[in-house]
Amino acid sequence: MHRLVTDITSGRLTRSEAELRLTEITREPKPYPRWLVTLCGGIFASFFVSYLGAPIFDAIA
Repeated sequence: MHRLVTDITSGRLTRSEAELRLTEITREPKPYPRWLVTLCGGIFASFFVSYLGAPIFDAIA
């Protein structure tokens, strides 16, 4: 994705070429399963809430 944005901003790609590359990127298999991404997001949210001052049991919930 970063290379795509760099190529677009530098003018190396036309709009149609960028659309094709974006479609290819979104169709590639993801590196992590969806359940793992969800779990890590929940863990991050609980740490962030506890950082803001919530009690630990509230952050876990």
